[in-house]
Amino acid sequence: MGMLKKNYSAMEQKITVLEMEVQSLQKIKTSKSTGGKSGELNKSSNSSKTFGRRPDLGHSKNVFSVSMQVKKMKENSLYPVKLPDITSQSQEVHLSGKEGETDRLSLNESGMWILIPCGYAPVRYQTSGDQKVKELMVQKKKVYDLRLRAIKRSATSQHITQAQNKPREVINAERHSKQPRNHKLEILLDSKLEKDPETIANEFNKYFSQIAGETLKQKPQHDIPDSTQRPSINHSTPFRFRHVSSKDVKDAIASLKPKLSFGIDVKHCAQQLAVPIASIINKSFAYSLFPTALKVSKIYPLHKKGLLTEIKNFRPISLISPFSKIIEKIVLTQLLAYLKHEQLLSEDQHGFLKGKSTASALTSIIEFVIDQLDTRKHVSAILLDYSKAFDCLGHEQILKELEVLGVNDKENAWFASYLKGRTQIVEVQKMLKGTKYIFLLKNDSAQGLFHDSLSTLEKVINYTNHNDLVLNASKTVHINFSRLGEPALNLPGVTSEEETKLLGVTLHDGLTWTSHIDSLCRKLSSGVYVIRRIHWVGGLIAAKSAYYSMMESHIRYGITVWGGTSESNLNRILLLQKKAIRALANLQPLDSCREAFESLGILTVVALYIQTIILETLKCDLPRGENIHTHNTRNATNYVLPSHRTAQFQRKPSYIGRKLYNALPTSLKALGRKSLAAGLLNWLKSRPLYSMKEFFEAAQQ
Repeated sequence: MGMLKKNYSAMEQKITVLEMEVQSLQKIKTSKSTGGKSGELNKSSNSSKTFGRRPDLGHSKNVFSVSMQVKKMKENSLYPVKLPDITSQSQEVHLSGKEGETDRLSLNESGMWILIPCGYAPVRYQTSGDQKVKELMVQKKKVYDLRLRAIKRSATSQHITQAQNKPREVINAERHSKQPRNHKLEILLDSKLEKDPETIANEFNKYFSQIAGETLKQKPQHDIPDSTQRPSINHSTPFRFRHVSSKDVKDAIASLKPKLSFGIDVKHCAQQLAVPIASIINKSFAYSLFPTALKVSKIYPLHKKGLLTEIKNFRPISLISPFSKIIEKIVLTQLLAYLKHEQLLSEDQHGFLKGKSTASALTSIIEFVIDQLDTRKHVSAILLDYSKAFDCLGHEQILKELEVLGVNDKENAWFASYLKGRTQIVEVQKMLKGTKYIFLLKNDSAQGLFHDSLSTLEKVINYTNHNDLVLNASKTVHINFSRLGEPALNLPGVTSEEETKLLGVTLHDGLTWTSHIDSLCRKLSSGVYVIRRIHWVGGLIAAKSAYYSMMESHIRYGITVWGGTSESNLNRILLLQKKAIRALANLQPLDSCREAFESLGILTVVALYIQTIILETLKCDLPRGENIHTHNTRNATNYVLPSHRTAQFQRKPSYIGRKLYNALPTSLKALGRKSLAAGLLNWLKSRPLYSMKEFFEAAQQ
């Protein structure tokens, strides 16, 4: 791995010097025990500079080098010969030893004196040509290579083990090994490549600070008043800041993620900083002023797509001071608690909320579509793409929305102080998508759905034009989840697609997942290669970290929606998993992987689907048998499976989740929710499942 190469070289040098010291001491001991005399000094007539590396082995740096330790050996009489005064003209000196054997003291191309022992197999083979010596040379080379490989494995494993974020370290190390060294950013300005870092930083700063205004200019000019009917928001009490204690500060510091802010690391001194930071925050709330010194952000340009020489192909990544991060976390905690208490958060919001994510948003969409199709409804979706949505949102618009939610008076003034007067610094030395929303529409008839779609689209465009948002028409997509034989709907000005990418998953109008599996298999194939490579140089621990970050993370994402795909699609993923397992367990291509899955504690794709969908089902408040009747029956705690009309309904996440839970052994279902998660994981690890059929058979045993 590229980032560890320097560490390897340093370690090799230490080992080789140590080896030579041991060999020298052994030679002294042998000489003393046999009564050997000091050898004579003879200058070689053959001038050579070729002994700075091991001959014919192809390792330019794997040298038994002692450098200027010869001088030290001379001063301490560690070598049983009379050492010469080496001059700058000397290139090679032979040291005569026991029975006519000769050690060579040679000057390499770097000006470093190295000692080549007489018993060194490559030297003996070059001078004698003996085939037995050649075999000895090959054998010693293998021993050396195996030892070097073990050293590299140990260093890599130790580096990853000590990392705070092991998966990220594996991914970054692999990326760094592929990137060209000493790559310097060059930006195209006025048809010329600009290389000066200061000029490039200024151009990025100018571009990032003006991007919102330039994007808003793309909106069509209009004089039409805003006709959007906003729902009335009722709240019993307005939002008020609460007193911040030192414990609140400690909790905020503990939740900070490493390397997501710039400046000092405050985690090591949380105990000492908690009281003064709490005092500063309380005064900030009292005076409705955010500290000016904390309004500075460091911006890193992150390449998004296209040519590296085009500024427009970069987006800004903003890092703020850890002290600013602490205040933000405390304010967010108080604001979210207020919004939840007043029930002001929509059930359909999945971003920026604990317990919800893009995966839960995907599950919600698929559940809705399948429910409507099962009741013979026509379903259509419009995926809206907004350009630079977070950049374009104006401060006045934000403050107005906060006031509607009950954040007014001094609290609203504090947010205004937080937003205004901010500055940024662009750093280009560390080169580290639009926002998409979906509207789901249903109707009893295709014609009614068409009119509903047009009406909704008009409302969206009207709202967009009056609220600092820019609709990207080229990326706005319409997808119709029609049943077989139904006419397709074509909305004017909107591209209709059979499949599209949504939140990292390929969504098909027939809810088939083959295209997504194709994309996933390509990622997993790359992961298999990385695992083999890291296992070779880093050992099992590092390779397992690579597996979890480069393979299992991809398999887990969105598995609740696509995991109900065909058995053949799941087998494609399973085959790639087996390749990774064989690499981890050093198995042959035809060896069985079942025992290796169990010994390594890795779940198959089938087991991952079962685990994820059962745990997601437990989070939902779905009816069980005990909710329908009061009889103490054996299956009272089982979920009630809803009646349905289509076979597609059986692949709905909430349906298959209930079905799989009901099939679990009674001993697992008797556990509480938290205990069930651990119990289910252990049960699945001990039973490597290759198909759903195997699961139901194992559950009945």
